Amino acid sequence: MKYSSDELQCGAEALRTHIEALRDEDPELGDFHEAFEQYCVRKFSLGTTASTVRVGGKNQKGIDFYSTRDAEYTIGQCKIPEVQWLTANPNSVKSWGPQGVNDLREALRFLFGQPHETQTQTNPIVAALFAQLQQDRLQAQVQVTVFLVVYGMLNGKGKEDFEAVKSEWEQKVANLKVELYELEDLVEEFLLGTSHSTGEIEFDLKVKDSKLLSMHDFCYFLANAADIHRAFVKFGWRLFNLNVRYEIKGSSVNGDIVESLEHQKTRKRFHHYNNGLVILVENFNAKNPQVVKVKKAQIVNGLQTVKSIHNAVSSKKVTVQELEADCVVQVKVIRNDQPDFVDTVVETTNNQNPMNPRNLKSHTREQRILQTTFKEYNPRWFYQLKEGQWNSLTEEDARFFKPVVGYSVKEFKPDPHKKAGRVIDNEDLAKAWLAFLGFADKAADRVTHFFSENDLYHLSFNRKPTAKHWEIFASQTNFFDSSAADGKEFTRWTELAIGQASPEEYFAAYALMDFAKNYVPSPKQYRELALQEGVVDGAIEKSGGSFKVSAHEEEKFLSTSATYQTWRLLANMKELLVELATHVLARRYGNLSREFCQSLLETSDLRGYTKTAELRDVARAAASASDLPNDAVIARLFGFIRFVATQFWEEKHNTLLSTSRIRTILIRREVAAEFKKKIWEVEKRKTLDRAWKPEGVTFLESLPDFK
Repeated sequence: MKYSSDELQCGAEALRTHIEALRDEDPELGDFHEAFEQYCVRKFSLGTTASTVRVGGKNQKGIDFYSTRDAEYTIGQCKIPEVQWLTANPNSVKSWGPQGVNDLREALRFLFGQPHETQTQTNPIVAALFAQLQQDRLQAQVQVTVFLVVYGMLNGKGKEDFEAVKSEWEQKVANLKVELYELEDLVEEFLLGTSHSTGEIEFDLKVKDSKLLSMHDFCYFLANAADIHRAFVKFGWRLFNLNVRYEIKGSSVNGDIVESLEHQKTRKRFHHYNNGLVILVENFNAKNPQVVKVKKAQIVNGLQTVKSIHNAVSSKKVTVQELEADCVVQVKVIRNDQPDFVDTVVETTNNQNPMNPRNLKSHTREQRILQTTFKEYNPRWFYQLKEGQWNSLTEEDARFFKPVVGYSVKEFKPDPHKKAGRVIDNEDLAKAWLAFLGFADKAADRVTHFFSENDLYHLSFNRKPTAKHWEIFASQTNFFDSSAADGKEFTRWTELAIGQASPEEYFAAYALMDFAKNYVPSPKQYRELALQEGVVDGAIEKSGGSFKVSAHEEEKFLSTSATYQTWRLLANMKELLVELATHVLARRYGNLSREFCQSLLETSDLRGYTKTAELRDVARAAASASDLPNDAVIARLFGFIRFVATQFWEEKHNTLLSTSRIRTILIRREVAAEFKKKIWEVEKRKTLDRAWKPEGVTFLESLPDFK
């Protein structure tokens, strides 16, 4: 065993958190299984030019994902416990026997067995993979690696069976590798540096051919890649505390780097293909031209290179000995740790994975105005201009925080003993603000770049609503119809003024989005809510804490569950939820001015948000409350919209169930208009008596006045 049981548990928790985050990023990943498969897809991708696919669906022939480029293939089978087992055993590691190898055996038989073995019913994606692989094998020498990725472990008998399968098929098929990844292998990257989690970061880098350019405050040389790998294994993510980029999740560029390390020819040229590293240090010693010793080192440029070298070793594409013999990396070591210098170096030297456009916009007039606005607000808020900036500046005892921000870190923390602060992220603000103004389609568009598309950037950060805007927005369900006027979608700006809105208006938008994110349970949670209703109704059996239902029966039950399908709608339309909420507020209260937003933040269930930056408990309680006070305006508003969503699903269920990506439907402008029409149909129903509205009045009539 590589790790102790405590270390393995710690790594498993970190991996589980990472996978849950992937699922939260993409509501179309319906459960933990799909999110784990997506994690594996990213981990084993062959790079930017590869065709990388998660299979999904039935009749997969033991194949869950694949990535192919030229004549190279990586193919994966994921073995993960059933959802019921994971729910009942959240802190356990499941062990499989020989049955854990059955799907791998099926995949190998399908891909490389006799033709008659492939003629059974087959998933079309897998069938296309088979056809492509067979064609490539006729024309070229292909390299195929088949991974069995186990979220858990194989027991002794299971490993014996795996080794037998591996030996059989590697002997039968030329250039085939069959590899096993267990939980211990998967959690390795999350445990890097745990044995050196404190203390100074010091390491040595050997210099190729003793060729070293050294000046008073910097040196430049070709360093041995094996030394860089060892430093990362020893110190882990602490090497990058000052780097505001952090790892770009799933970046296919990293797959390209890994691929270049696999072969000796490209390993020897690695320093030509790569930008290399920039390391800031408190001190370095280059007196011996064969080795450079660095002290209090931080890698501020080259995280992708370092992580990809580690990935190549951990995925068995290259050995440390091969790195030692053949591979060097360009390295510049600089003696300077001034925060403004660090910031500039990070921005100007990294183009291996393209810098997020928002980082490049961080010095614009609009961003600087907003940064000042929020840090001068009472209480102070940290306006995050770059990805990971808060985490970066609060590391190393926040020693760079005050020099960069101008105030001590404690002034931005609701609780000085916790790392969390009052942070308003500019990318999240753009999303919330667009939805608040009525541009939910732009806020929800996954390919939209708020910082690289000039018109959208100014709409997000340099436009504010007028009273006329709110008047038109409230009165029209088909507001911002892109087919209207001259067909130019940005003619929708007509009643927006140039300039930044007030912090209260921004906070109202940000809080509504925060409420929406926390109001909607995770897919796992609303699945369990629906199944529990099935237990109460006698449609589902539950025993020993687990639901006793086959995958097919579960899918059939959930397709008819109003609870499951309503939450599924809301999970895929959080941006539209904010637009709908704003639409109702504007119709009830008129101009959503600075004064109104301030009242909303002070006297509704948003009270305290500007001090705590926390709505999770309030939103989660609202989602399950059987009674809501009159002044819980936002909770009541979301309860009303949730009720309307159920009506909407019951009317549109055939269309909604027939699409594989429900989100693409829900972000359309015409769907927003239909949803608003349904809102005003339901709003008239005075007889309804719910937690969000008493009987005898319409919903709008039930909402309180604000001073």
